[in-house]
Amino acid sequence: MKNKITPLEKNQFFIACTILLVTISLLLLSTIITKDTPFYMGTSILSGIAITVIGLSLQEWTVHRYLYHRHHKNFLMKHIYTIHHIGHHSVIFPPERYVTNGPVKRHPIFENNVKELGESRSSNFLTRLSHSGSYMLLTCMTIIGPCWLITQNSILLLSTIVSTIIICHVVV
Repeated sequence: MKNKITPLEKNQFFIACTILLVTISLLLLSTIITKDTPFYMGTSILSGIAITVIGLSLQEWTVHRYLYHRHHKNFLMKHIYTIHHIGHHSVIFPPERYVTNGPVKRHPIFENNVKELGESRSSNFLTRLSHSGSYMLLTCMTIIGPCWLITQNSILLLSTIVSTIIICHVVV
């Protein structure tokens, strides 16, 4: 018996989005309600971590789906798509091999041949810095900024910033 993956139906997508929105709203509300209580710091830290993990998961899925796997006419977007689609999926992780060993080699951003991997530490560092930097900038606009604007909670702010830095360092 073959197990086929089917795309989410619209009602499943709506339910999932509603659950995520309610969860994030309750986490934000909990940091507001617990102000001036002994639970404030713990609630703010844990809520910041949870919101960041949920938000970055959604952000990564969206970037992957709509930037990395969609062909674009814009030069920069087209270059990002080409690096990811051809370089990442055919050079580093071809369909028959999903893991690699040895030191991480990244695709240099300014390299014309997307099948070439960065050999130098500086090339890999600059590529990682640009990748992490773009995710962190996007996170400031989608997670960190809104959390601060809604709650004015400096502990939550620090929690989301530190969580973002750690996740970007581990994942990128």
